[in-house]
Amino acid sequence: MTGLTGSGPAYVLYILEIICSIFEKQGFNKKMSRDLSIELFDGTINTCKNDDRSLEVIKKSIVSKKGTTESALRSMKKDGLQKILNKAVGSAIKKASKIGS
Repeated sequence: MTGLTGSGPAYVLYILEIICSIFEKQGFNKKMSRDLSIELFDGTINTCKNDDRSLEVIKKSIVSKKGTTESALRSMKKDGLQKILNKAVGSAIKKASKIGS
């Protein structure tokens, strides 16, 4: 549990840092990049909190066929983002079990 819930905020923050750096590469200054990144996450979390549909259904409601979001998600899937996250969290869970024993 610790490998996911205890370490989870750091995973989210790492992804937030990556999104922030992408905003910066697009020409936004550091403060604006940080603000836009946080607002992106905050808005998404609020949508999920206020919508009883599954996360997958909410995601599908955002994705347009042959659009930019679909292209990005396809790239993430092709590059193995889920596998990377599964491996990282698995490593944390394994470490937590060693610490606990």
